[in-house]
Amino acid sequence: MTKHRKVLAGIIDELIARDAECSIILGGSMSRGEEREDSDIDVCVWLSREPDPKSFNDLIGEGNRNKMHVFAERDGIKIDIGWKLLDSAPADIPDSQEMVYYPMVLWTIVRDPSGKVQRWVQAMRRWLERHVWVAEVWGKQYDDMCRHKKDPSRPLKYNEQE
Repeated sequence: MTKHRKVLAGIIDELIARDAECSIILGGSMSRGEEREDSDIDVCVWLSREPDPKSFNDLIGEGNRNKMHVFAERDGIKIDIGWKLLDSAPADIPDSQEMVYYPMVLWTIVRDPSGKVQRWVQAMRRWLERHVWVAEVWGKQYDDMCRHKKDPSRPLKYNEQE
């Protein structure tokens, strides 16, 4: 087991101890089995209930609610983590929705006891099937970003921060 996998296992244990009904999805190079020594760990946590602000820590805090950013570090590995509430995962995404978070359709569901995250991912995939041009554009940008992370000398064709 790699150092990254050991750190991830510890994070998962910590999150489950916090909320036994939480769902967890893994993204980035780790979800593809391509992590390197300098890789971060990308995790999105779906909590079953509103957390008590007194229990906020380096994994779950107000600053990373509904967004992903480097929020923690374990054993020298940056943890890019965000969290949402399971009740916020829609069963379907209407055509009027302007966008879905494209990378999450590619992420790996690590844990989903309620099945809600799987239904949400399926809804996003259906939305992208109805909006093929969006999937193509985002797919190209995502691939470009992945290649840039492997080789930073490769220029991006868009602003990664947007």
